[in-house]
Amino acid sequence: MFGLSRLFDELISTNSISTNCKSQDVMFLNNFRAKLYQEVQLWRDEGIINNLTYEKLSKRYQFDRIEVSKAEKFVFIVIALGGLLVGLGVMIFAAASWEAWAKEVKLGLFLTILFVTNIIGFFLWQEPIKARLSGKNIQRRKGIIGQSLLILGALLLGINLSLVAEIFQLNSANYELFLAWGFGVAIMAYGLRLTPLAILALMLLQIGYFIGLNELQFVVNEMNWSRIVVEHMPLLLWVVFVPLAILCKSRWVFTLGAIAFTFTLQFNVSPLKYLNDQSSYPWFASFAFAIPPALLWSYDDLLFPKVDYRWFQPLARSLAILFFCIFCYVFAFSWYWQSGFSTLVLAPPTVSKLNLAVLTDVISLSIIAIVQWIYLLQQRFNWMNPIILTGIAIAVFTPFWYSLKINNLEIIPILLFNILLAIIAINLISQGIEYRERLEFWAGMMMLHLQVISRIFEYNTDLLFKAFIVTVCGIVILIAGLQFEKYLVFRRQ
Repeated sequence: MFGLSRLFDELISTNSISTNCKSQDVMFLNNFRAKLYQEVQLWRDEGIINNLTYEKLSKRYQFDRIEVSKAEKFVFIVIALGGLLVGLGVMIFAAASWEAWAKEVKLGLFLTILFVTNIIGFFLWQEPIKARLSGKNIQRRKGIIGQSLLILGALLLGINLSLVAEIFQLNSANYELFLAWGFGVAIMAYGLRLTPLAILALMLLQIGYFIGLNELQFVVNEMNWSRIVVEHMPLLLWVVFVPLAILCKSRWVFTLGAIAFTFTLQFNVSPLKYLNDQSSYPWFASFAFAIPPALLWSYDDLLFPKVDYRWFQPLARSLAILFFCIFCYVFAFSWYWQSGFSTLVLAPPTVSKLNLAVLTDVISLSIIAIVQWIYLLQQRFNWMNPIILTGIAIAVFTPFWYSLKINNLEIIPILLFNILLAIIAINLISQGIEYRERLEFWAGMMMLHLQVISRIFEYNTDLLFKAFIVTVCGIVILIAGLQFEKYLVFRRQ
């Protein structure tokens, strides 16, 4: 009954809420205290503990702070609502008098608002940190308000950039504004180590990237900073947002950054155009398929200086497996090999030219991946490493196989991708059973059954046979799921 209390005592004894505690520890302990408060109230109402014991627990675990926290949240909502209305009123006033103001007045006003907002936000955001270091009571309300003001300052940065471009008549495209805005917010995120700022910077850079990708295809022989950024976006995302995720200790920043990196690499390399019939560089498509899983699986936080904990390695490997599963599932269909990759290219087949900017990124990312794999292979042996390496080799060999144009041998790559997908699925199931992880177990089960059902419906099989296979898959899922849950209950006991 008092297992929660013992856990709380252990956390306190390890100085989890001391001056060296981390923000995620404080959040965990606050949630723990709230749950413990609810449990203790239930114990008292059921007569398990008396009022004296309840008072001792309340004093020991500071249940009174829960009510204070609720009051702080309510005050924060009131302040946020009032501030929103005040800001809206100022904006309406500025819009009404906008045409009458001189350009210098407009710029001075918004720069003043920008600096005042960031300065006030910075000092309020630092208050809880100073209080924690000095051993005083932590006022989370000031920290929340300060963080909100810093986010508002990041948004005002974009307004100021737009205003500067308008006043000085800079012929900047929309995507250049978003790129400059994104890099400015990224610098703020590096300085403050705030997750919301990092996510906002990533979103702004992606908006600028996709707008620029659409506009730059109509502009030739014009080289500027924005084109360089768009052409090297995958490399920039990896070298900027992976360290930023470590500084912020944010799984969201790492996950979104890895997804954005993978997508931008596919768009920049455009592997399908190198797989058409007239391409001179079919091998270049290999890098679009092989680099993301190679980088993500071999990623290790310990490669960074002053990092002594693997914050994101499990997450990076999960993303690598996800990419591999999608890749293998797509290329396991026979249609791609029988119809030809050129049918997937929207534009008419042309002789593809090698993009030197993308080649630079590919070489740089490949070097990073090789260094990571050298470090990984020096660690303890893991059965998944040779499986992933085999998948990378298959991904690299795919364009070469297609370029050979060997008749009646399309079955070989189809068979390889199906086998690799089944191996990954079975390995996930076994890992889920061994380590009692529901996510891994059910991911492997769903992947395996999706593969079987896809193959049944892909080929021209009898309808009754399809119905039989689908029914068998459902029965297997039910039996396996019930046995797995029974196994988990047995292991807990």
